[in-house]
Amino acid sequence: MQFNTLFGSDGDDRGVSPVVGVVLMVTATVIIGGVVASFVLGMGSGLESAPQASFGFTYDDTNLTIAHEGGATIQDDRLAVLVDDVSYPVSVTDGAVSTGTVVFDHAVDSNATVRVVWSDSNGDKTTPIAKWVGPTA
Repeated sequence: MQFNTLFGSDGDDRGVSPVVGVVLMVTATVIIGGVVASFVLGMGSGLESAPQASFGFTYDDTNLTIAHEGGATIQDDRLAVLVDDVSYPVSVTDGAVSTGTVVFDHAVDSNATVRVVWSDSNGDKTTPIAKWVGPTA
């Protein structure tokens, strides 16, 4: 009894090697593509995004008041108020800036530019989340 006749092979195996090679190449390409994609997409996962919050500005010719009007609650140590690039830290009693919380109440010039700035937990990234430009700026 011949082994080839038992399993139905008639000795014509010429097309098997190229097919196996193509299947292995496609498999390797898919695996490499998955590794590269997971690395690239995973690089941004550790970044914090700035909170979505609204701040209102009230100016009475000398004094500027900034209050949280809605959106996310933010830890006060993550916020600062910049008046013409001079930084004023935000500090509230319970440490949480939420709707209705006043974060700044000081005299400023009418030509000042004021920004509320959020920083990430490492302090590496800062993002302005609100801006006020004085009436004579």
